[in-house]
Amino acid sequence: MAPSAVILTPAPPASSPILTKSLKSSSYYSQTTTTTPINGSLKSYPPLPPIYSHLLSLAPVAAPFIPASEVTAYPVAVQSLLPTLSSLDEKLQQMLPPGSQNWTHDFLTALLLSERRTLATDKKLSFLMSASDVGSREEMAARLLWAVAHWRRNGYRGGRKSEVGWQVDGLLASFCEPGQEMDRVRLAEVEMGGNVVVWAGGRAWQVALFDGEEERSVDELQRELEIITIAAENKTIPNPSIAALSHRLPRAEWARAKAALGSGDGMTRLGSSLITLSLESYALPCGIAPALEDIRGNTDSPNRFADQTCGLVVYADGRAGVTVDHTVADCATGFELSKWLSQLAAAAPTPTAPAQYKPPTMLRFPRLRGGPTPTKYQDSVPRLVNTLTFPLPRGVVEKGLIDFLISLALQSAVGEGVAITQSVFQRGVVNARTELVMMVTSESTEFLAAKTPKALASAWEARNLRIKSRTFPFYLSTFLAPALSCLPESPAMETVQKVVEIASGDKAEVQLTGFTVDYHYLDGVEAGLSNIYLPHQLSVFYLAKPGQGGYGEVEIAFSATGRWREKLEDVVDGFSRAWEDVVNVALSG
Repeated sequence: MAPSAVILTPAPPASSPILTKSLKSSSYYSQTTTTTPINGSLKSYPPLPPIYSHLLSLAPVAAPFIPASEVTAYPVAVQSLLPTLSSLDEKLQQMLPPGSQNWTHDFLTALLLSERRTLATDKKLSFLMSASDVGSREEMAARLLWAVAHWRRNGYRGGRKSEVGWQVDGLLASFCEPGQEMDRVRLAEVEMGGNVVVWAGGRAWQVALFDGEEERSVDELQRELEIITIAAENKTIPNPSIAALSHRLPRAEWARAKAALGSGDGMTRLGSSLITLSLESYALPCGIAPALEDIRGNTDSPNRFADQTCGLVVYADGRAGVTVDHTVADCATGFELSKWLSQLAAAAPTPTAPAQYKPPTMLRFPRLRGGPTPTKYQDSVPRLVNTLTFPLPRGVVEKGLIDFLISLALQSAVGEGVAITQSVFQRGVVNARTELVMMVTSESTEFLAAKTPKALASAWEARNLRIKSRTFPFYLSTFLAPALSCLPESPAMETVQKVVEIASGDKAEVQLTGFTVDYHYLDGVEAGLSNIYLPHQLSVFYLAKPGQGGYGEVEIAFSATGRWREKLEDVVDGFSRAWEDVVNVALSG
């Protein structure tokens, strides 16, 4: 892992030297965290395509959203710009760092690092772990800490290890630190410590996961956590809590407050924690939507230290959740990590000797002086979350149509002419981060009008061709959009810019992410929630759970802001009706 930090920069035009620096930093992040796959199974991503051929590939992506006459005129418009594109080709190639093995990763990481969100929670992915037979909050937390120790010692060994392991291991002891104008990602030192910081009652304690070279037992950790919770109950919540400030304040304000705290012993220990653990005095909120929102950080709890890129939350009833910062890890990574930690915690060995413990070390921080601090948490963009559980017919599972039919039902629910992107996992390539794919095609639009088996087959074929072609143009198009605006204006340029704007995802307010789990491994994650931060956005996360024999259910979470927040109830109702319709067509063919 890297011993230095990656600096975040505002997103400038594609020709800016600042973006070049951001790209080099993001590539450094990837190169220093990528592990060598077994048998060299991962390959480099295909080379960066020439802009001319890239632009020609965009017409099918934009076709459902622009007049047919403009689709027809588009190739001619691109051809007329050919003399001006060579300079952009050279600049894009120069921006990529030497040795880059996956330009889509370099571009995506640079984009994420360049974005300045108001609150840390705007970038958080949240996952609700499955319920277990663990009796107490402290036992559940101790089991999870034992799992983190196993992770620290052995590295990630969960699902999709060769593809997401580099992201998962990069989460240990890494932080997204605030700055006045930008944030930075600080990765772990090459030699990480073996401690975590536990928050309870707004105060922080350092807990060691190892006794010398040995992992501490669940009983030892549980006893120490019990001491912490008793101590927290007997103390007043500090005003302000350092964790609450990181969680509630806009990033620029938190940067000023954190600078005033200095770099004393407490801050040094806080900044070397493997993960952050929040012990809450209240039970997990009832209902999937409130539970996921609380895990994400929509809470007035004083225990949510937000700079850490990976956090655990354990509630008074023993339920638990995981948060992951999307800047450094994708939804698939957070899902696989959450599932693996949950399974490790459930399988933690039972101690054979009486519990021993070390007195926990409470961290002390300088007293902050200055203006008033927020007493409550408030989202930067008001949002609404709704969840839906619906049956999964055996025929849909057997035909492998779960994801496809969910995307069709969503397209029907949001209405004609609405762009929907879906996160698709890169398989078999180095530095695999998810890529956005436009799931609305001319064929899917035609199916929703006809609703016949023949139209469904055409839509299915078009979807598969789009994914298999590996033409995922969003990241490159996002970089091209400002660069094209620097070229001379013309009718042809106007046509090309319109298509590139669609292909860059600028008009895609609806995003879909989801996973299907094997019924043998359902214990692990119950539900999840994607991050959402735009003024008008609808984010949909599903978890399909086929049961033994093929039947099962799907848990789906809708998170909405702005205009989508206002019509979320109609979208959910429309999805339910559309799901029945598309399933009936699929099973009749």
